[in-house]
Amino acid sequence: MLPSSEAVISPQSEAGFRPLFEGTDKTFKEWYLAGPGGGGMLHLNGEMVSYGRGGLRLFYYAKEVFSDFTLRLQFRIFDTANHNSSVFIRFPRPTLELADALKTRIPNEPFFDAGNAAWRPVVAGFEVQIDDNARGDSGKDFHGIKPEPDGLFKNRTGAIYKIQAGDRVWHLNFNEPAVQNYTPGPALVPGVWFEYEIEVHGNNYTVFLTNIQTGVRQQTTSFANTDGERGGAPGFIGIQVYPGSTLAWRHIRIKTP
Repeated sequence: MLPSSEAVISPQSEAGFRPLFEGTDKTFKEWYLAGPGGGGMLHLNGEMVSYGRGGLRLFYYAKEVFSDFTLRLQFRIFDTANHNSSVFIRFPRPTLELADALKTRIPNEPFFDAGNAAWRPVVAGFEVQIDDNARGDSGKDFHGIKPEPDGLFKNRTGAIYKIQAGDRVWHLNFNEPAVQNYTPGPALVPGVWFEYEIEVHGNNYTVFLTNIQTGVRQQTTSFANTDGERGGAPGFIGIQVYPGSTLAWRHIRIKTP
């Protein structure tokens, strides 16, 4: 496959970045599947295309683990109704069993499938969400409301998924704590490329979202991790393949100290 003909457009200098996927078969083959076989990711016209069919899957860069880094990658959605995905960071190799301390958290994930390795990073790492609809989790309770309602900041594009972001609990008249400082980014538009810039330094996580077409760039979140069992360094980087959603990905590159 030939690399995408469109140039990388980034709000900042590309100095020091190196590719993890730049549109070639060689770098595509460095990404491995965790989860059910039979598909989930195509290499097409220099892009990776994730399509959700069957169970949850994860494609992760298997060649290397990373401690501190700045990750840039571009994605586009194809429709506004179903575009659920995410970028996973700082998780152990998903083919390995979870640490004992993390196994105790499995009951908090109602749909956790012990036979599906794609679920382990949900517990062990952190997830930068892609979903402008901020769909609520049908298996989780939101202060007495189940299923969890749509529209919560902690479930929206640019958030560290499920980390409390000051969402209003209207029926009880209070706000959740703002464990992450979240601001919505530019709205996703089908067919338009967007870029994530994800900075991880020690326990500090910062995310920026840019509309490549307009150049509008927004810091969507900052988060200081205080969980000693989760998001340990070094860890892997991956892309979630969510059932029923299709996205395209390109220009995945990283800068390390």
